[in-house]
Amino acid sequence: YDNGKCILCADDLANRNVYIILRGRVKEVIDVHSNEILHQYTMGCLFNERPFFLDIPSDTNYITSSSSTVCLVISYTLIEKLMIILQAVKDTFNYFMNLHKADYIANCGIPFFSFIPSNQYLGLSKASTIERYKDDEVIINEGDKANAFYIIVYGNVDVYIKGRYISTLVTGKYFGEIGLVADVPRTATIKAVTTTICIRFSRDSFIQFFKDQPETYAEFAIKLSRDQTTIQPILIHSLGRQYFEQFCVKEHSIENLVFYLKTEVLRKLPSNDTKLKEKAMEIWEKHISPNEAESQVNLSAENIRKIRRMLNNNEFSPTMYDDAQLEIVTLMNDTLARFKKTVMFQELLNRLGSYAETHIADDKRKVHLDISHHLPDTAIKKSITPSEEALLTDKLENKSKV
Repeated sequence: YDNGKCILCADDLANRNVYIILRGRVKEVIDVHSNEILHQYTMGCLFNERPFFLDIPSDTNYITSSSSTVCLVISYTLIEKLMIILQAVKDTFNYFMNLHKADYIANCGIPFFSFIPSNQYLGLSKASTIERYKDDEVIINEGDKANAFYIIVYGNVDVYIKGRYISTLVTGKYFGEIGLVADVPRTATIKAVTTTICIRFSRDSFIQFFKDQPETYAEFAIKLSRDQTTIQPILIHSLGRQYFEQFCVKEHSIENLVFYLKTEVLRKLPSNDTKLKEKAMEIWEKHISPNEAESQVNLSAENIRKIRRMLNNNEFSPTMYDDAQLEIVTLMNDTLARFKKTVMFQELLNRLGSYAETHIADDKRKVHLDISHHLPDTAIKKSITPSEEALLTDKLENKSKV
C-alpha cells in the first residue's frame, strides 16, 4: 500500500479480514481527516482482530503511515474453508472468537453479570452465539415467550410497546434479560434499525453454564426477575426456600414442600443404591398412601395408580415420582403467587439485594485481551523491537529477491 492509503475503513461490513504488518507502519484513527492517532502499528503487529472474530465492522480507520507498506491479509472466507477440512483451525478460531466475546461482555458493564469472576468469562462466552439481523428485522416480538438475552455488538434497535415507539438501543446496550430466568411473555417488540449484530444467550445454554452452581443461578434468577420469580429458583436457593417454608407453614401447606424435597433427594440417588427402595416406600407411606399417609399431598388418581403399580411390580427408580413431583410443583406455583404478595417475600428480596448499574470507567474487573498472551512464542507478536524489525526486513528483502 502507498502512504496515506486507508486499508480498512470504519463501518465497512464487507471487510472481514485480519491484518499482519510485514513491512511499514499503519495508524489507527477515528476520523480519516483527524490528526489524532489512537494507535500506531509497526511490523509484526496484528490488527482488526475483534471485527474479524465477532463478524462486526471496524469502528475505526486504519491508514498507512509509511510508503510501500506490506500486509498479510487473512480473510474470513479463507478461514471458513479451512475450518471445513481442518478441525484444528475450527477449534482455534472458536477459541479466539470466544475470547473476544468474553472481552466484550466483560467490558459492557452489565450489572447482573457483576457476580461472575473474570476468569469465568471465557466459559460464559461459550454459552453464547453471534447473531446477525437485517434492517427492520424483528428480533423479539411482544407477547412471545422469553427465552434469550441479547447484547448489541454492532448496530441499533428500536423498542416498541403496543406498536408505539419507546426508545432506541445502541451498540453496547442489552435487552431481553428476563429471558435468562423466566418463561414469561415479552413486554416489548425489538426491531433492528440497520444491520445489527448481537451476542445471544439462550436460557438453556445459560443454565448449562451454571450446572455446577445451582444456588448461584437461583440467586441470580431471583434478583433479576424479582416479582416475576418462578418457583424453581425459590426451591433451590437456601434462603429463598427458608422464607417459602415459613410461608407454607402459615398456610398449612408444608406437606407439598416436604414431598418435593424428599423426591428431589430420591432423584439424586444412584439406581443401584441400597436405600432407594426404603426411601421410595417412605415417601409413599407418609405422603401418598390413601387414608394412611400422615402428611398426604393432593395427587391425581391417575398418578396414584401409576405409583402403586410401580410399587407392586417392585419397579423402584430415582425418577419414579417425577410425574407426581411435577403435579405438586404446579400446586406450589399457586402458593408462590400468594407468597409474592407478602412482606416476607419483600424481605427476601431486600436481603438478596438488587443489581446496580456498573460504570465501566470505575469497573476494576474490566478486561483487556492481548492476543499475544494466548499464542505460542513462535506466533506473530503484537510488537517487536527495532533490532528485530531490521532483521525481519532483511529477511523479507532477501526472500523477495529470490
